Amino acid sequence: MTRTLEEKGIGRPSTYAAIIDTIQARDYVFKKGNALVPSWTAFTVVRLLEEHLPSLVDYEFTAQMEDFLDAISRHEREHIKYLQEFYFGNGKPGLKRRLESKEKEIDPRLMSRFPVGQPEEGSDPIVLRVGKYGPFLEQGESKASLPDGLAPDELTLELAVDLLEKASRDDEPLGVCPDTHKPVFLKQGRFGPYVQLGTPEDEEKPKNASLLKGMTSEDVDLATALKLLSLPRDLGEHPESKNAVMAYNGRYGPYVKCDADTRSLPAEISPLDVTLEQA
Repeated sequence: MTRTLEEKGIGRPSTYAAIIDTIQARDYVFKKGNALVPSWTAFTVVRLLEEHLPSLVDYEFTAQMEDFLDAISRHEREHIKYLQEFYFGNGKPGLKRRLESKEKEIDPRLMSRFPVGQPEEGSDPIVLRVGKYGPFLEQGESKASLPDGLAPDELTLELAVDLLEKASRDDEPLGVCPDTHKPVFLKQGRFGPYVQLGTPEDEEKPKNASLLKGMTSEDVDLATALKLLSLPRDLGEHPESKNAVMAYNGRYGPYVKCDADTRSLPAEISPLDVTLEQA
């Protein structure tokens, strides 16, 4: 990547690390091993710029801008004047006017749609859309999230069909919670499978719970889902401090907590079954 930047006359060796940090922070790329993988957000932004503001992603424009910035750093050019001409124009429309003229022309839905394929003749085509909360698949009225960390070249038609089928099964509850009388679902999200109590139509927001490390969708039945949704569990009072001892499934694994004191649980003890004495 840095070699290509250098060949195009974009940036300087001292700025390459900052450029890479910026495109990662804005989710235009993500790391997979030692590689930087472009995200669907990046494809959307690049498409919009190439189709509607091509001069801004022209290599020659970027290289010329680098020369201007160098001249500014040497006090040969005035930075306020350069910014004014860039934004308001200097004989030709600046960025402000170009954006105003494009505002009604740009269709965000069209910019963020990428065809995946048609599973069979007569069926609705599958498209990938980049939404407010990330990329997702759409086929007619059906939708499915993409697994987090899936590279664009790994999205095949077969995988898209499988994800949509799994998402459609998410609509069928595992059963009903005996205490709340709400349906319990096994869902597929960006970060993997999870369980959900209730629906968005309920007065209260649905409660979600992640699966434990090493647990797969096939391991989850209604009883297991209810145990996951019971976390954090109140195990009882500490015999000395009388504070509540709680069991959690945290971001870095299961643990128990009493007041400000925490302890990780060993692999052989589950937060679903840990006793007060063990904690």
